[in-house]
Amino acid sequence: METFVEAHSAAVVVTTRPYGLARLTLGAGWNYARIAPLTGDQQRELAQVYFATIAADSRVEDATNSVTGLVGTFLSEIHSSPDLRIVCGIPLFMVLLIGLRLSTDGDFLSDVSRCTTERCSY
Repeated sequence: METFVEAHSAAVVVTTRPYGLARLTLGAGWNYARIAPLTGDQQRELAQVYFATIAADSRVEDATNSVTGLVGTFLSEIHSSPDLRIVCGIPLFMVLLIGLRLSTDGDFLSDVSRCTTERCSY
């Protein structure tokens, strides 16, 4: 990758998990940055977008109040779990949690707990 970047004077953004970063040797000219976790307001806004899209698709009457309530309940659920409170700050995991919540009709926290201990079929 470094050869390509140097040959083409290309600007690139590379992402990795911490384990992958520890194994990389970044040459001169590379900058490293850590993305800040999502704030509570950003988590709410992200969830709002997904829940509003689902409400619009299902033609829910009084969608604004319905979405606000669903988002509030969802955030209360994930913030009640210390583990989920940590991972919901990571954008990818927040979107995964939202998707899991939108795809389940039952007890969301039980489904998440089950997924952490066994292979999940979602």
